[in-house]
Amino acid sequence: MGSLIKKAGVKGMAAGAVSLVLVAGGFHVLWEDYQRGNLFKPELFVKNRELQGNQIMFPEKENIQQNGNDPGENDNKKLEHDPEAKDPYGQEKKNEAAYELANNQMEADPESARNIFSDPSFDYAGGTGGTNWAPEGQSVVLAPDAQEKVNLPAGHSGLTTEDTGNKDTPASSNGSGSDSGDTTISGGGSTGGGGGSGSNGNQDNTITPGGNDVPAPTPTPDPTPTPTPTPDQPDNGDDTPTVDPDYPDDSKQPTLPSDPSLPGGEEITLPDFPSEGLPEGDEAENAVLSIISSSDSVGELYRGAVLTDWKLLCSVYAYVDTPTGTYRLREYNDNFKIGDHPKIAEGDFTVTFYFRPNANSPWTEIEHEFSVKYCKMVVMGPEDEAGNRRTLDSVYLGEDEEICLLKELKELYTAQQNIWGMGLYDSLLQVVPGWYVNGEQEVFTDYYKPEAPGRYEIYPMDRVDIPEYFGGYLTWDFDERGNYVYRQFLHMCSEFLDEVEIPQGIQQVNFNGYVTGKIYIPESVTTLLDDFIMVTQGYEVAEGNPYFCSVDGFLYNKAKTELLGIPVGLEEIDIPEDVTRVVIPEWNSLTKINFASPTPPDINLGRISGTQLVVPAEYYADYLLTWRNSLGGNSLIPSSEETDYTYVNGAVLSSGGTVLNRISSDNSGLWIVPDTVRRIKSYAADKCPNVERLVISEGVEVLESESLNGEGLTEIYFQSDVPPEISADTFGDLDTKNLVIYVSEDNRDAYVEAWGEILGEETAENLIQVGKCELVETEAGMIYLDVAGSAVLIQAPEDITSLDELDLPDGVELTEIGNSAFKGCIDLILAELPETVTKVGRNAFSQCEKLEGVISYAPDYIYIGQDAFVGLRYMAFNTGYLDLEDPLMARDTLTYVTSACLLDETAARYAIGCGDAIVLGDTEETRPLVFGLDGDDTYLLNGTTDFSGEIQAPEGRVITYVIRGALQDCQGEFTLPAEVAEHIRAIQSAAFKNSGLTGTVEFSDDLFQIGCIGLIKAIDNFDSTLGVKFSTYAVPMIIGEIRRYLRDNNSIRVSRSLKDTAYKAIYAKDTLTRKNLKEPTVEEIAAEVGISKEDIVYALDAMQNPMSLYEPVYTDGGDTLYVMDQISDKKNKEEMWVEHLSLSEAMKRLNDRERHIISLRFFEGKTQTEVADMIGISQAQVSRLEKNALKAMRGYLTA
Repeated sequence: MGSLIKKAGVKGMAAGAVSLVLVAGGFHVLWEDYQRGNLFKPELFVKNRELQGNQIMFPEKENIQQNGNDPGENDNKKLEHDPEAKDPYGQEKKNEAAYELANNQMEADPESARNIFSDPSFDYAGGTGGTNWAPEGQSVVLAPDAQEKVNLPAGHSGLTTEDTGNKDTPASSNGSGSDSGDTTISGGGSTGGGGGSGSNGNQDNTITPGGNDVPAPTPTPDPTPTPTPTPDQPDNGDDTPTVDPDYPDDSKQPTLPSDPSLPGGEEITLPDFPSEGLPEGDEAENAVLSIISSSDSVGELYRGAVLTDWKLLCSVYAYVDTPTGTYRLREYNDNFKIGDHPKIAEGDFTVTFYFRPNANSPWTEIEHEFSVKYCKMVVMGPEDEAGNRRTLDSVYLGEDEEICLLKELKELYTAQQNIWGMGLYDSLLQVVPGWYVNGEQEVFTDYYKPEAPGRYEIYPMDRVDIPEYFGGYLTWDFDERGNYVYRQFLHMCSEFLDEVEIPQGIQQVNFNGYVTGKIYIPESVTTLLDDFIMVTQGYEVAEGNPYFCSVDGFLYNKAKTELLGIPVGLEEIDIPEDVTRVVIPEWNSLTKINFASPTPPDINLGRISGTQLVVPAEYYADYLLTWRNSLGGNSLIPSSEETDYTYVNGAVLSSGGTVLNRISSDNSGLWIVPDTVRRIKSYAADKCPNVERLVISEGVEVLESESLNGEGLTEIYFQSDVPPEISADTFGDLDTKNLVIYVSEDNRDAYVEAWGEILGEETAENLIQVGKCELVETEAGMIYLDVAGSAVLIQAPEDITSLDELDLPDGVELTEIGNSAFKGCIDLILAELPETVTKVGRNAFSQCEKLEGVISYAPDYIYIGQDAFVGLRYMAFNTGYLDLEDPLMARDTLTYVTSACLLDETAARYAIGCGDAIVLGDTEETRPLVFGLDGDDTYLLNGTTDFSGEIQAPEGRVITYVIRGALQDCQGEFTLPAEVAEHIRAIQSAAFKNSGLTGTVEFSDDLFQIGCIGLIKAIDNFDSTLGVKFSTYAVPMIIGEIRRYLRDNNSIRVSRSLKDTAYKAIYAKDTLTRKNLKEPTVEEIAAEVGISKEDIVYALDAMQNPMSLYEPVYTDGGDTLYVMDQISDKKNKEEMWVEHLSLSEAMKRLNDRERHIISLRFFEGKTQTEVADMIGISQAQVSRLEKNALKAMRGYLTA
């Protein structure tokens, strides 16, 4: 009879308790090999009874069964093994081979035979492994001489140690008995033996624990490993052979993930868990198994993936934590096993792992959930000479995810550099046109989304040549999803072409030329970087392109909301209603453009001239409002009727001014309806979201439906005694708006009565309130709106020289400066805004040619509208919150704020914090000067160019610092008196450059006085009883006082908190030195103080004394060598390094893109065309960005 001898885990008893019961019919094995230790061979795997490559399978998972009628047929046959297999089992246990035992030799050495494990999953009767090997409740004898019995629950079989997804289970060849053979349970498994001819099938279910030297088994351990397979959880013993597509070459198998690195990148390698288990004691008793999902790609499973025990182990980190350390489980063994799992991954699933610290410990189990991705995308390179492809990348996707093929293009080019020799910005003579998916589907787009789960293979198409009239190269950037990608870029080199067909595979195209025929755009093109192209017959876009499409020769984006290309020969075109952007070619023949959209599209009207722009009549006012400043020589014409609208003072009015059609979005804050208006049209306030308060003149008679439904409106003032005619929705949905209507006290009842019938009495009562609103014009030419005692300045007198000249009556405070209120006030040099002003409208100080400085004293909040101040030397704010409509105002104009001021993140990058307060000089002579006050320090910040006389600090203060460029270009004659100069600690660069500073500036040396202070301290503290000379004590005191002064008054300002940290560190250092009689380390000082060592080092470095340039370095009796002599540089004179520092500071104020362009243009000598090609934009865009950057830098340098 044949036999099966296999290794299995313990079930129902402690590990190490083994037994062997001879089955009827006998066993035939090579006993000598068994005695030499060659019994087990875990890597054995048989498919269709033959060796299947190097697939790994424990022998107990292969049901090898011989013919019972021919006991010698397969005797002494060794199961084969490939010694080259690259898997942990095959390498570490390659000397263990499974053989059959001869029956008589087993009887000769029964004690050794007890070490053989039998297979719990084999059913001799011909069933698949893992069947119920004992009836529920049946008693099983543990040993022939033992009386203890174990009740076996139904459905329990042995532990599995390897996946059986790739095995073949041959059919049983039994005797003629219907059910026969003894059953051996060893180590928790069961083996059914072959029955003899005519056997009655009675079984003796006996468990033999082994010899007396083996520890007694533990009955019914909990948990009991490996439950009976069910349809919901497929048995690992499925006998259908499966080839793993991820590892078709059996010599290659997944590898375990490396141990995670420590913070900082330091790699660690944990010790292996001992195969024999942990020794008895505290370490074993407190050992805990942890299963953690791996972040490595090998740990990614996908739907349809073949699952093996080894692959699942490679998908996790298996750790054993003990009181003495952590072990890594890198293989299955007698103490670590895996339960049943699916053969094929069809979705997330849970697997039970079993662990025990050693053979005498009970089993514990831990469940781990494996996440399964939707699919796996395997990206391969081109074929080599042998026809093989190298795997470049493996990407695992969720169900709704896509693979970025541009990222894989990067992987492709990077892997092929040694063949193609292509780098970024190198010329390309060939391009990759696209990709094949699974060898069939062609993909030319940036992204690919799989239609079904599973495994996909993607590899590139053969490269194709670039046409001779094109130049190509690689570019890189980050796509909209954050992927670092390569793009194949094409630049059109020829000026005149008959026809252009862009090669498939190109992502970006830069046009610059004339095409008399058509331009054909393939699926792969995603970006057209320039519109300086003339195309006569139009564009034709491949249907599969996801970004562009063509209609009748016109080029659109895919959604057809942008018209990107127009044939140059056309004179009249129609713009569809859904188009929001129109690109006009640089050269065109357009004489008429018909628009259909209610909203004016974005269009460059500067590229056309003398063209009729025909727009829908009902939206004529919107077009006029949007295009009024850019129409140039073009005419705006309504489509169906004559329209007499015109733009006047921030609104579109009828030619007679009686109808208000639209209020311009340029308006903000408060806006007054002109006196001529009688009717306000529907949606008149829809385009002015920044208008918060509206004054309705007394001549208005009709307010049409939704005419005053502006989203920003909070207050409306009516001046008429007679309530205008309204609709129920004139003001929009009042339930959702915080709107208040103000009328005079005499008129409120009339308004409530008239509008209560339309809006409802309760609504009218709540909506309409009493509020004063009076437009006042003074004899001096000032116009302001008095709103309940708060004045909104509408127009300032043209000859005003100071805001003090604004003469308001008692009880009226200036709270807001309206749009363009100071427009054309050419004599205004310094604007001092009172603390009551909390809002400055757009262009408030436009065309104030002499205005140089603005200072605000609003304590809590101030809003500054777009272009309120332009061309200033500085603006200063003593406010808690500065709200700039355009945060870049802080970049374009030197901006001073208090240290406590809050402002936009962008503005904060450029604004300069100046301590506790910012003030002007307090005398008529010093009024042009502005100072920053910070504790006891006073900074001279800036001044207007009309300053002359003596520089003096505000009363009760002394100037301690003069800031960079403070009085630069102030041409009036002024002096710096000695009594002022003696307190100055530092004067920064260019403070008086090109200024009218005259006279002699003397800075007194007061170190003698400081030394005297040290002497006085020495006298006060000297103790004559100590027997020390006074000079010995006094000299260090004097020197220390001078050093302290120099340190605390260093030109390099060190914060008080940093000084405190340094003092603590110095004190701790002295304490530790006295205590330990050695100099402490930085770590010891940090531990003593309770501050990080980095902060300690930083604080101590900050307290270092500066070295004088005139510090002697060497002398030999002749001329002394000073520090200055060693660091002087003849090539870099003062003017050059000052200029360099100024340029560096100016460039810091640019954004990254502008700074990159300036660096390429002026530091690397690139042309605008070269820069455009390098960063992937047009030459015109480079020119525009460069111009803006230079303007910003020039503004800073000349400030």
